[in-house]
Amino acid sequence: MEIAKIVFPIYLTGIVYFISGQGDRVVTAFLLGSYYLGIYQLVALAAVVPPMLISSFSSSLLPSSTYYYTKGKDMKEISSISFRIVTLISLPLAILGYAISPLFISKFFPQYVLGIPSMQLLILSLTSTMPLQLLSTFMIAAKKDYRPFIIIGIISAAEVVGVSYYLIPRIGIYGAAIAQAFNAVITSLLYLFFSYSQGVFKLERREIASLALIGLSFLGFINWEVVLIVVLLGFKLLGIIGSDEVKVIEGFTPYSLKRITKILYLIAR
Repeated sequence: MEIAKIVFPIYLTGIVYFISGQGDRVVTAFLLGSYYLGIYQLVALAAVVPPMLISSFSSSLLPSSTYYYTKGKDMKEISSISFRIVTLISLPLAILGYAISPLFISKFFPQYVLGIPSMQLLILSLTSTMPLQLLSTFMIAAKKDYRPFIIIGIISAAEVVGVSYYLIPRIGIYGAAIAQAFNAVITSLLYLFFSYSQGVFKLERREIASLALIGLSFLGFINWEVVLIVVLLGFKLLGIIGSDEVKVIEGFTPYSLKRITKILYLIAR
């Protein structure tokens, strides 16, 4: 019975998240037809590549955090280090992806250039918010209360379908991208709220500075070069990451991704 209480909210959340993940596409097909759906599908697929790379790096977070938590380590400390490290990886990748992705579409898929603005919005919003999305990992590891996942999932699905249905007839596939971008921001803020309220995550100087840089990254729409420099300097000058913390992350990073930690040492203070 106890297992059912744990598994059911997560299982139900998975179903609802499927709706939120595909809702914009279904509404696009319904309102605009298969031609625009094809364009949106391609750019949306390209947009999830950076988040997938980050997920590969972070794939060891759940088993590792669970292991250290059962050994008596403070979950707040584990989540804080992981959050700041993933933020450091996510933001440059989001900004560079925003800048470079139009070249990729123009070069290899010139017939899909109509979807470039949507792709840029998706890349920047989905990748920049990855650190906050990954807070769900630590909520699962802490095994406190899984009901927030249902709440977040329902809000997520309702937002995507509702905003898509409202915006797509007015601005086309860019409306679907806006719906997903809003979804990323809203769910990220909810994960932040619930992880903090459950005592899984802490908000101190370095965490708040990381959140500020995440918000700043969205100014990449205006001038991505300046924002990229400010973000990298911000991490270095504010001392958001320490060399000792990179060593901790390096300890449970898969061997194939060890090179990433070498880059982290350059920015660590």
